[in-house]
Amino acid sequence: MLVCVSLPVRTQGAIVAIENSSKNIYGFQFHPEVAHTEMGMEMIKHFLLSIAGVVPDWSMTQVVEEQERLIATTVSVRLLMYVFVCVCV
Repeated sequence: MLVCVSLPVRTQGAIVAIENSSKNIYGFQFHPEVAHTEMGMEMIKHFLLSIAGVVPDWSMTQVVEEQERLIATTVSVRLLMYVFVCVCV
């Protein structure tokens, strides 16, 4: 079980760092996605591809098309159910 202890590192009252020195675990809050972090997107890309091993085998076009199909199927099924209920009642 991971038990973390807050470090006295704060920004505007929020705790931004943690530690569990007995387990050699340290962490801090960081937002590379914000515009003012230089090379933030490159950091995220490096983490995802090189460290986490994510395979970029998709595109936003594929995601949009899949969501459109799911929405169309859901709407069609619900409309059919509504029509069935209205006709049968």
